[in-house]
Amino acid sequence: MTPCEQVLGIPSELWRYYLLANRPETSDSSFSWEDLVSRNNNELIANLGNFVNRATSFGLKEFGGVLPEYKLNAADDKLIQGVNGLLKLYIAALDKVDIREGLRIAMSISRLGNGYLQENKPWELAKTDKGRCGTVIAVTLNLARLLGSILEPYMPGFTEKLFKQLNCKHGLIKDTFTLDIPAGHKLGTPAILFQQIPEKKHEQWRVQYGGKDAKVVDENVFPLDIRGGTIVHLEDHPQDAQLFVVKVDVGQEQRQAVARLKAHYSKDELLGKQVLVLCNLPVAEIKAVKSECMVLVSEGKKTDKDPRMKILQPSSAPAKWNGVAITAEGCTQAIKPGITLKEFQKLDIKLDKDNRVTFKQKFPLTTPDKLTITAPGIQGPAKVK
Repeated sequence: MTPCEQVLGIPSELWRYYLLANRPETSDSSFSWEDLVSRNNNELIANLGNFVNRATSFGLKEFGGVLPEYKLNAADDKLIQGVNGLLKLYIAALDKVDIREGLRIAMSISRLGNGYLQENKPWELAKTDKGRCGTVIAVTLNLARLLGSILEPYMPGFTEKLFKQLNCKHGLIKDTFTLDIPAGHKLGTPAILFQQIPEKKHEQWRVQYGGKDAKVVDENVFPLDIRGGTIVHLEDHPQDAQLFVVKVDVGQEQRQAVARLKAHYSKDELLGKQVLVLCNLPVAEIKAVKSECMVLVSEGKKTDKDPRMKILQPSSAPAKWNGVAITAEGCTQAIKPGITLKEFQKLDIKLDKDNRVTFKQKFPLTTPDKLTITAPGIQGPAKVK
């Protein structure tokens, strides 16, 4: 047990994850006890731990801890292609020593695995199609092994525990995702990899270990994960005539959003349009359709002929757009995972009288190359939503 585990009860893997995820590379970063707890519960547990535990537990429950025979189909190939695309970006990030970006991409691979499980529902296949169920579990266990390898530079203790559960040896990170654990392989014993931390624990730690200014909240912390993106696909919502379902390329992945834009834009106007996307909202279902992010807009005065809602965009053409981080100039960024819509609305993100989108009416939102964000067609001040 490490000193931080002995004193605080916080595993060293959480410290490593938190510090590397907030690593200052292009701007300052700040430490937040609340953010530490949130990242443990909403990222390490809800994303990574959830995926790995479901894969290993299901392998034990349905197949006696032995990797089943598998036969890949189109759904499996689609996952493998998606993982390979992210894996290529992960390797490129580490080659550039872009440590934080590499970690974010690794967690995106885990998110793909969770989506694959949700779409294929092995808990239902176990009752109706045992063979297909076996393939799904074999693919997820092999993906868990890949995650162990690519996360070893970040959290070696996590990888050590995971590989014991998989009964696998350590190896080099390959350029492509392949199913290297063969059918008939005997698995180890599943176990919980990350422990839930009570949400209010951060208040105790802040007072106990934060020094004389522990109760002072930094008002200049920007908690949003806003990224540049491009709409690459859209279709009508199946249940609501006012909604579009859009897919946005945000660099290392595509995210789906349900957007109330039909009264303001046609499909032709939206397809290929550059947008700003809020990415740290929790995944939600809007009338039975998954929404993983939110396209940001500004809303001015309405008339019958002009609803006056416009998509946020950079003030001029950026050198790079998809996936770039939008920050608040003059603030430190400490992304809060799973921020609620209500919390976002309280953050005072507005279009000011100079037609710049600002945080708290004084910190302009900017791209890495210092372009400001605006809403063409809207005269500020106006709301952002």
